Amino acid sequence: MSIDIRNLQCFLAVCAAGSISKAAQTMYIAQPAMSMHIKGLETELGLQLFERSAQGVTPTAAGRRLEKHAQALLAQFDLALDEVRHMDATPSGPLNVGLPQSMAKLLTVPLVNGTLAHWPGVQLQVAELSTGYIPQMLLQGQVDVGLTFQKHASAGILYEQLATEALVLVAPPGQFARRKNAALPKIAFASLQRYPLILPAPEHGLRILLDSVASAHHLQLQPLAQVNAIHQIIDLVASGVGCSILSYASVFQEIKRGTVSAAQIHAPEISRPVYLARRSTDNPSMAESSICNLLRAIVQELIANGSWPAQVAAG
Repeated sequence: MSIDIRNLQCFLAVCAAGSISKAAQTMYIAQPAMSMHIKGLETELGLQLFERSAQGVTPTAAGRRLEKHAQALLAQFDLALDEVRHMDATPSGPLNVGLPQSMAKLLTVPLVNGTLAHWPGVQLQVAELSTGYIPQMLLQGQVDVGLTFQKHASAGILYEQLATEALVLVAPPGQFARRKNAALPKIAFASLQRYPLILPAPEHGLRILLDSVASAHHLQLQPLAQVNAIHQIIDLVASGVGCSILSYASVFQEIKRGTVSAAQIHAPEISRPVYLARRSTDNPSMAESSICNLLRAIVQELIANGSWPAQVAAG
């Protein structure tokens, strides 16, 4: 057999469902047909993609790698189809995107470059905002599309989870040794109490998440200082004042430059969802739909190529 789009769609459905029978239901095909898709993929690749058990199926190491690439390929395929469908009606007009500080560092360059390359008629404006303001600005029409880390209680906003990203302990340069292209070293969550932490104030979304995880594990994080601006926290860490707990996306440039060091947190890992948000009361313009598709494709490509250590949300 040759591998086609349908094979990859079925494969991703099984990854998301953890069961061939459940995946068959979501794809509206018979279970034997779904099994044949998976068996054919494994035969074509010469690899076992799933471990079978009485509880269902889980991807092997090869399966997990294929999952990342398949997600990126299908996102790019959807983007290509969308572009071709609208060749006679090219997206155009103003489109405002609100990105949290950490996401802006990761997404602004590929978002602007992709928009200029595909839809030069779209007048894109990217605003770096505190995530807490983005839902309100969406409802007020000040931004058309935004990324947030939590769903806010508003009937006027649609949320679509794009990814789940892990938070890391960020420390002054050299504190955590790391070989080039190697994974970050790991530290246990309980050991965070030993570090002089610079954290946002208690009402900040990131701090609420950290305090919630700490409380669940009978720990208390007592920060050395409280600062809400992410870039100021990074500057303080880089200058040796203390450490912080931030998303990898917010510090990946500084880690590469060696101005800060970082370690993965485990037992437990601290992670947060990343949502694409837009107004539910509007019919999306062609420009809005195109930029949303581009954001999905960028996120999946960054995760697939290892530039962003996060997990793509199950479709």
